[in-house]
Amino acid sequence: MIFIFNILVYALFAWVMSGFAKKSYELYGDDDAMDSYEWAYVAFFTLICALRWNTGVDCYGYTLRFIQGFKPDEGNQEYLYNYVTNFIANNRIPFYFGLGILAFGQIFPIVKALNKYRFILIILPFVLFGNCYFLTYMNGVRQMIVASMFVYACNYILYRKPFKYLLFIFIGALIHHSALMLLPLYLFTYIMPCIEKLNEKRYLLLGIFVSCVILGYSPSFQSLVSYAETISEITGYDNYTDRMSLFLNGGYTAEVHSFGLMMISYFLIGVFTIWFGPRLIYKYENDIPCLNLWYFLAVAYACLYFLVCNVSHVLIRPVHYLIPFQLIIVSLLLWDLLHEERMRNIAYALIVIVCMECCWNLYKNQSPYSSSNYHLSLFYNVSRFYKD
Repeated sequence: MIFIFNILVYALFAWVMSGFAKKSYELYGDDDAMDSYEWAYVAFFTLICALRWNTGVDCYGYTLRFIQGFKPDEGNQEYLYNYVTNFIANNRIPFYFGLGILAFGQIFPIVKALNKYRFILIILPFVLFGNCYFLTYMNGVRQMIVASMFVYACNYILYRKPFKYLLFIFIGALIHHSALMLLPLYLFTYIMPCIEKLNEKRYLLLGIFVSCVILGYSPSFQSLVSYAETISEITGYDNYTDRMSLFLNGGYTAEVHSFGLMMISYFLIGVFTIWFGPRLIYKYENDIPCLNLWYFLAVAYACLYFLVCNVSHVLIRPVHYLIPFQLIIVSLLLWDLLHEERMRNIAYALIVIVCMECCWNLYKNQSPYSSSNYHLSLFYNVSRFYKD
């Protein structure tokens, strides 16, 4: 019964957000300005994230910081996040305002990037809540703020605006140090013709993807384990030291992702994305200038995820910077398939594949305390965390 209830909660969230986007699309089409329904779209996501409790493994830690404040570690330069957190805690502002600020930072850049393509926003909530994306946003809160900002910042890559891109990196690093990893990606501006040609090569990309899956599950790939700790320190994930120590001392098998329903869902999403990618680019690249870059990064996410998922969660986390691109491309693909009668059955198959992950995840985590489920903070006594 808990399982069904939790599915209905996420389905309701998707239905409400999609309703706002549909109304926006009907009234404003491809108008570049943010309209009231898009603001409602943003506000609803912000509200449900602000009022959540223990949804996502990071939620409890963020909540506690917004209540009690914290002293940053020596060398911590995430000044924007630190200031907002301690300002809320020191002024006794309810913690859900802090969680709401973070949620707004996650959803607004995506809506802003897509507000000329409102039809994508109609489908996006069903993909967001139907697969791993929502919980990824809740599990890596600050990183996913920067990831959403990166979606919009792709305009600076496409149109060669290095100073604006550097400003994005600077602001992102004040939220999460690992934003510096995205700096070299500006070089894509010089190889866009190559990226566009590569995106057309369906069989080559499919071969690369399958090779990454096979290699990622190969025991010989364990030789990269010795580099994992160094990478985690460089990219700002050195807070995973304890996990890494266990990992390097023989805990590798605990990290392995068995190829069950959830991984099958991820795999088939990658296959669908690559197989129908040339179709999307042919139909939409003139209307969506960033489409080639977004598609390339979506495919890169699929490949890199399977390449490192069996090495360590530490290495998966940097790859999550690319997850919004798969979210957008899958949403666009579903919109396209659903609006062509002869492709409807393929669209329904993709819907099942997308939702398979969420349904199986919720089925496995039916405990009322599971961080995979949505919990409303209004039903929990959080006053005990406040200092006198």
